[in-house]
Amino acid sequence: MGHVAGRFIFIDRKNGVAARRSIEVAGQRIHDGDSVLLFPEGTRTRDGTLGSFKKGGFHLAVKAGVPIVPVALLGTRRAHAAGSLLLRSGTMTVIIGEPIATQGSPTRSGQSRRARPRRGRGDAARP
Repeated sequence: MGHVAGRFIFIDRKNGVAARRSIEVAGQRIHDGDSVLLFPEGTRTRDGTLGSFKKGGFHLAVKAGVPIVPVALLGTRRAHAAGSLLLRSGTMTVIIGEPIATQGSPTRSGQSRRARPRRGRGDAARP
């Protein structure tokens, strides 16, 4: 079941109904003027490759009429590996991309629009 803990919104990917409710909570937060951070791949990488983006974040941004600001986090895999509870110190780099407008974007074309942040993030991540 999706739930809110503190200011975090957790998405239960195994329960579609609960996941949609969590996305609705995020939508309300945006409506109230808050920013929402989503990890579009839905999980941490085990081998460093970029996974496919889930569509919920894109639909949320389009419905709310807000831009998507792509952010790349580099060096996090060493600090907190997938499947591990161990946190290690380390150097991380945050790259913030240019906002991508979503106003007026039909959600049906989400597939092609979702590819843009992925390409931008991959390009930004290269040294």
